Amino acid sequence: MDHRECQFIGRRCRLRSQDVGDRATRALNRVQIAEIGRDLQAERRRTDAVFARRCSRCRTIQSGRQSGTPIAATLPIGVVDEELDIVVRSTLNRTGDELPLSGVKPVLNERLVLGLQQIVARQRVDNQVLEYATRIVRATREWAGLALGSGPRGVLALIRGARAVALTDGRDFVTPDDVKRVTLPALRHRIALSPDAMLEGRKVNELLDAVVESVAAPRM
Repeated sequence: MDHRECQFIGRRCRLRSQDVGDRATRALNRVQIAEIGRDLQAERRRTDAVFARRCSRCRTIQSGRQSGTPIAATLPIGVVDEELDIVVRSTLNRTGDELPLSGVKPVLNERLVLGLQQIVARQRVDNQVLEYATRIVRATREWAGLALGSGPRGVLALIRGARAVALTDGRDFVTPDDVKRVTLPALRHRIALSPDAMLEGRKVNELLDAVVESVAAPRM
């Protein structure tokens, strides 16, 4: 098929999938959820069959091999049955602003949380540690296998996270190890794998670990 026909069929597949999703949000019981789950699986099989016949241009776009096109990292969300179970538990007899909080017991009040935030903000950070965090973030922008590195806010996230780690460890100062400990949660959603890295099966955590190991930590 040519590119125009391929795009039209792709849009039609997306609309059908969206319709199944809309039905899921309106479902009232497990029987309806199960029926929608079967429809969703059938729709995915049809979509896969269509995409297997897509034009070469769409295959190139889909695989992310266009030069300079960043590919966002994806998070696993489980199989269809697990996802449907989440929908049931979150929507059955509940409105959008209601959460199952009856079994949750508060351990901190608002005043204490705000106080802890102020304490964290006052944790001492040596200039060498600041430079270390900056060098880690800058290294992500030039690392082979990453199409998109972290921006300046990545450094802010590293330092704030490291300050919190220092406090939980009972210290009033931040060490390079504190920065290392928060690198994955602070940066992995701020970077994107290159198409080649994705095809090779590389993982974001794996590349970030390599970035951290490549940056010399200061001796404190």
